[in-house]
Amino acid sequence: MAGVVHIPWYATGLRHNKLADALTGIAPVALRYGASAYEVYRSNDDRYKFLQTADFERKHDFERYWNGPEFIDFRVLTSSWYQVPVLYVWHDRIASGTLEPEPVNHVASGVAGEAPTATSPASAQGSAAQGWIRTTCGSWSETWSAYSALTCTTWYCTPPTAFVTRMWSSTCETPLKTYV
Repeated sequence: MAGVVHIPWYATGLRHNKLADALTGIAPVALRYGASAYEVYRSNDDRYKFLQTADFERKHDFERYWNGPEFIDFRVLTSSWYQVPVLYVWHDRIASGTLEPEPVNHVASGVAGEAPTATSPASAQGSAAQGWIRTTCGSWSETWSAYSALTCTTWYCTPPTAFVTRMWSSTCETPLKTYV
């Protein structure tokens, strides 16, 4: 059964950047052993904490990767960079899915009262920004604005470079229902 292996890593003192570099080097090796995908995550809350994942069709393929010469060398060379024991966990995939985003082509209007729009460096030079995705964190609705004079909307664009923009309204209603 297809599955995903999770390998938690925790760096030792002042070696988190070295471990990050080493993990980005060893993770792609999984593809040679039959993995269909790999990922390495670094915690934002604890910069010493990492999670390596790899998708395999069979657990046997992962065990070949884990016990292969590349990973053995990795563990020998970096053994002082992470805390032991490293206990991986195999997860059987019982459901999965993805949502393919629609290509977005936005042009920044800069007009107050309108929802923010994303502009890529390519579109700023006159070419289409196909493939850019705008994500809005917060609210930009008439209903929200009716109940609060303060509206913060954060948005960012991906790929190829992410940038963040925030827009605030001109008045603010505090939780105590007073205006500032």
